[in-house]
Amino acid sequence: MTIDPRFTADLDDVKNEMLDAFVRVIDWILAMPPTASMRDLESEVWRGILVLGGMLLSAALAARCRESTLADVSRRGVPDEQWRLRLDDDYRVTVATTFGRVRVPTFAWRDRSGDREVTRTPAVGTVLPLHPRCRSSELLLEWECRAGADAPFRRAAETLGFYSHGAVDLEDTTIADHLAKVATLIDRSWQYRRPTEIAAILRGRATRTRDGDPILYASTDACALRRYVDETTAAAWKMANGIRLWCTDKRTGETIHLGGEYTWGDCSEVQAAFADLDDKGVLPSDGVYGDLHVRIVVTTDGQPWIHDRIVPRFTGAVAILDPWHLIERFAADAKGMFGEYTKRAASFLKYAVAVVLGKTERTPATPKRRRGRRNERRAEARPLPAGNCPKDDGPERILGHVRTMKVPPGAEDVRQRLVAFLEQNLERMRYRVFRWRGFLLGSGAMESLHRTAVQCRIKLPGCRWLAETSAGIFKVRMMAAAGRWAEFWSQPGLTQRLIEAFAPEASA
Repeated sequence: MTIDPRFTADLDDVKNEMLDAFVRVIDWILAMPPTASMRDLESEVWRGILVLGGMLLSAALAARCRESTLADVSRRGVPDEQWRLRLDDDYRVTVATTFGRVRVPTFAWRDRSGDREVTRTPAVGTVLPLHPRCRSSELLLEWECRAGADAPFRRAAETLGFYSHGAVDLEDTTIADHLAKVATLIDRSWQYRRPTEIAAILRGRATRTRDGDPILYASTDACALRRYVDETTAAAWKMANGIRLWCTDKRTGETIHLGGEYTWGDCSEVQAAFADLDDKGVLPSDGVYGDLHVRIVVTTDGQPWIHDRIVPRFTGAVAILDPWHLIERFAADAKGMFGEYTKRAASFLKYAVAVVLGKTERTPATPKRRRGRRNERRAEARPLPAGNCPKDDGPERILGHVRTMKVPPGAEDVRQRLVAFLEQNLERMRYRVFRWRGFLLGSGAMESLHRTAVQCRIKLPGCRWLAETSAGIFKVRMMAAAGRWAEFWSQPGLTQRLIEAFAPEASA
């Protein structure tokens, strides 16, 4: 149902018509037979709410369109006898909203004051600024982006229809197109918490070093996703580079996400992203947020470009080679030197891990009875290891062992590459010292972001992605993960920015 407001109608008449409709809805629901199920009763209430909501929204938009027309006529100074309204169907527009599609008269008017008659529709530029390039309301756009970022577009369309009780009826291609256009407005700053908020979290909740400095972790890593390589249907595995900033809650041990992003760009673009984060104050290179000094820890997988391009830009940053990636490297090189599933390969791997990480052969632990949530909030921060800083000569010991050990013929190149790798990462493998200083050793927070941020949405069976569509999902999901969703959609000036995003030149 929609209201057909007339130019001469008084607002009281509109209100009375809606009140009559409201009474009819109440009478209908209260008159339902006692045999009606709870589900049927609740469904009818929702149906009535959608009808009344559509009427109210249509009337409110119509009233604004009428005021816009009157203001336009008054501004142009057109005498009453030289203009008339156009209320026919050609000058009504349909807007898709969260209450369904509503029909709105734009109160177009015919201007006869000039050399030729002109029909003007000022409401299209003021009350309905996105029309006709976007026929969704701003709230529905928000719903589309959230649903499209969480589920495949076809399922997102079905989900919107289901939870709106059939009011929202959109094509999956529409949702994909709208999400990609909105994502052009999400720059890097929206994918991270504000610097002031980051500083407050680090000051009050983050774990600290022995010197009392809060610890801020940063990492970058790539994950493989399927993307079209050209305008054909051919797709290939492409690497999407991710960045994450986080800290650890000092009382619960939980990971606190401070921001992150994904890009199809190479290491040069990742380097530029870190530089931009420094400029914006999100990740200052000196680790200073106002009067707060933090210790930046960069956890890496051993890629040389990270240590050449990223780590040097941070003053006093601590670089840690993720132990799991180190173990993977040991395992791969043991296989290359001694063969797969051989006793010598297993012996070398066991020895290398024990020397570097200080681990001995594990005995099966007795399973503990599950007692609900484990990371309970402590009254005090978790204590650091006691005693003086330990001496950690494990990296030198394993390096010396690899240099002198004998390998089968043809495996010398593998051994030399492992020697070079250990020499490059010697200072990043002092895990006993890192533990004593209070640092986390692994990049598990970065690895888990791959799964929760992109892979659970984009790495689905049969998915093939255009670069712009997948990049849009990257931005929307990372903005939501940073807790900036409501702030983005309520920001001043968003409507004008949406107009620019949906302009034809912006889509070209």
